[in-house]
Amino acid sequence: MFLGVQIDNHFNWTCHIDQILPELSIAGFVIGQLFYVLNLKILQMAYFGYFHSVIRYGIIFWGNATNSCKVFKLQKRVIRITYGAEPRASCRGLFRKPELVPVPCQYILSLMLFVVDNPSTFQTGLEIHGLHTRSKNQLFIPIANLTSVQKGINYPDIKMYNC
Repeated sequence: MFLGVQIDNHFNWTCHIDQILPELSIAGFVIGQLFYVLNLKILQMAYFGYFHSVIRYGIIFWGNATNSCKVFKLQKRVIRITYGAEPRASCRGLFRKPELVPVPCQYILSLMLFVVDNPSTFQTGLEIHGLHTRSKNQLFIPIANLTSVQKGINYPDIKMYNC
């Protein structure tokens, strides 16, 4: 474990997600118990302080893992509890509120903020070959055949930024 993020040898982030799922389940249970005694504004504060902060921490590392959908399902369940929706109701309308961000969108947002905050880490096409082509402002994608490199931080954020 390094700064609260579980790291294994294969970078599949299964152990980290398995570590935060019980913590998120407890947070969902607490929010469900608070639903009957608190108003919506305080429930939202509890959601963001106790649930959403755990999701956001290190999401640029584990957000593209195959079992991150478990975290998304748990997030939908807690959102339904917070807003008093039925257990099988769609969360699409709830996620349209500006402050609620689903896990996949939070992952993309965190990657884009990383690119914007660290421009010196990346090279553009103009810096690589010096030609003024139509892709001169796109970020240069390093050639990597290893899946451990492709699952890292710099590879997916460059691809998403260029899209």
